[in-house]
Amino acid sequence: AKVTVFFAIVNLLLTFFLARRLDSARTGIYAAAVLATSVFFLVYARSGLPEQAATSFFLTGILLYLQSRESPSRMWIYMTGFSLGCAFACNHWRTGYMPLVILGLDLLTRVRENQGGRRWLGRAFLLTLGYLTPIVPFQLLYGLLRVVIGPLPFPDYIEQLVYKSEFDYLVWFQGVHRLGLIFWKVEGPLFVAAACLATALLLVRYLRRHEFSDLAIPFISVIPFVYFSSFQWQGETLPRTVSSLLPIFSIGIGAMISAIQQKIRIDLTVVGVVLILAFSFPRNLRAGVTQSGYAEASRYLRSEGEGKPMILAWEPVWRFYLGKQQYRLHQRLDSLKAVVERARKEDMGYLALDNTALYSKQGESLRSEIFQRGIEPAAKFRNPRGRSFEYLLDEHGIENYSRVAKAPWTDYILIFKIKEIEN
Repeated sequence: AKVTVFFAIVNLLLTFFLARRLDSARTGIYAAAVLATSVFFLVYARSGLPEQAATSFFLTGILLYLQSRESPSRMWIYMTGFSLGCAFACNHWRTGYMPLVILGLDLLTRVRENQGGRRWLGRAFLLTLGYLTPIVPFQLLYGLLRVVIGPLPFPDYIEQLVYKSEFDYLVWFQGVHRLGLIFWKVEGPLFVAAACLATALLLVRYLRRHEFSDLAIPFISVIPFVYFSSFQWQGETLPRTVSSLLPIFSIGIGAMISAIQQKIRIDLTVVGVVLILAFSFPRNLRAGVTQSGYAEASRYLRSEGEGKPMILAWEPVWRFYLGKQQYRLHQRLDSLKAVVERARKEDMGYLALDNTALYSKQGESLRSEIFQRGIEPAAKFRNPRGRSFEYLLDEHGIENYSRVAKAPWTDYILIFKIKEIEN
């Protein structure tokens, strides 16, 4: 998780510089303060997920795009695409919207400014070329290795996109309200209300003075948020799909606070930042100190040495503590018979279950079978993260988190020996 912490710090700096470029240094200070108090920002800063790294390339891409608007050099629009392509390489399907949003904004503003469509097509080509530059070499290398070596233990970009997509949800916008409700519960009503009010203020201000920044901030934040709020993975809405938009919403809120301060003509920047940090401190303290039992459980699995553990839910923290080659991931096993058969084939000695596996759709029947047979775990470890409000919403969705939070084994990691399951 040290890498994600590093990128989180980088994102705070990038948010400041982007806000300063779009509006003012005061807006940058407020935006960084708002982002630093975001609960989801803190959760993803310490989760070992790729969200923070992808966000860094996303914000860098926007900065490069702003430079491309002011410079005659075509290098900047190519580099914009390249940075967004790096974001895709970090986070695949969750960042696919980024070049589309930038191109849409570029087209809209150029139509508004009566600039030629042919020039926009040229910019679109260069951005697309830059976007594909970090993606295509990996795809070609993957294909070559698959021909030479055979099946690889990880999917390529195309397989990721096909596997992760549920087109019914994407096209018909089912459950569009869920993500807004999740942010209302986690970030708090004040953050959501401020983001909505800032969006409305910027759009009204754009209609009055036609400043690019007044359109860019709502365009880059609201349109992807509305679209991805409809996206569901295995029936659940994932807040991490829009985590890269948190800095943009923060910039909007910062711009609103800065505009209000400018109206009253009193410099309250320091007081405002202190109030933002102080108001959010209790909520963020609770989210920030949530502990997990993965480190202790991983030490146990390493010390026993009776075969690799089987993990039934993809949890990056397992990879962090055990290493990629030290366990086997199997998400589709939903019976003890299937678990035992797979364990025999791959020399696995343990079955590790946390709340993500125990209370997922795939884990329902497996959990029932374990407890009906009265199989005792070889070891169990307290996992306070299991009852963390923020993590449960992210992993189980708004419709299931309360059920999972009340379940008896939510805040434990259970380790079963495959031999005991066989008997």
